[in-house]
Amino acid sequence: MNVDHLRHHAVGETMDLDRSVMEVASWRLAAELIRRHPDELYAVELHPMTGQYDCLTIRQKKGGALVDDDSLYNLNRNLRGHVTPKSWFAARGERFNWLDVVLATDLRREIVAPLERVEGLSVPAETPQTTKASIGVRVVAEALSMKTSSRPMQALNGVLDSSGMGGSGVRNELFTAFDGLEQELVGVLRRSPEPPGLWLLVRHHR
Repeated sequence: MNVDHLRHHAVGETMDLDRSVMEVASWRLAAELIRRHPDELYAVELHPMTGQYDCLTIRQKKGGALVDDDSLYNLNRNLRGHVTPKSWFAARGERFNWLDVVLATDLRREIVAPLERVEGLSVPAETPQTTKASIGVRVVAEALSMKTSSRPMQALNGVLDSSGMGGSGVRNELFTAFDGLEQELVGVLRRSPEPPGLWLLVRHHR
């Protein structure tokens, strides 16, 4: 992937951005990708590499169905993390860092369109209107953006998908604030734990 036009790319490779900044940037990027391809893409939270990575992952649907093993883009929010397309693992080379995303003056042209091209997605002439498949990620992105400067938040999925020692499963602790609905919500996820599940906005813990 060509990043030569991004003059700040080299700086971003060594800069440690605040976790809350990467959180917002990852959701802005995910929302734009899914908004442009609502029938093809969806978002999940993953923690690969024995739980070391913190990824908002964009997966591709197959025939309209959710597929849990086809990750198209991994948006790793760890320090000095990257936006990693699926094809990067075969070719390696350059990939976008979070400073590239944060400082993009035109997110669609500088970041989104190149990501679409590298994975063979069509590049829409115009961004489609929001649909029920894309409104959720847009709401999360907007909510996180509004809270960044005052009380940072992060979006967590109700089901933890991690290759770490703690394993995966329903995050019961996230539902304790839903008085009277806790057992019902947890029960729904246990009966149907497939992604994308339920996203919850929580105060950013340090």
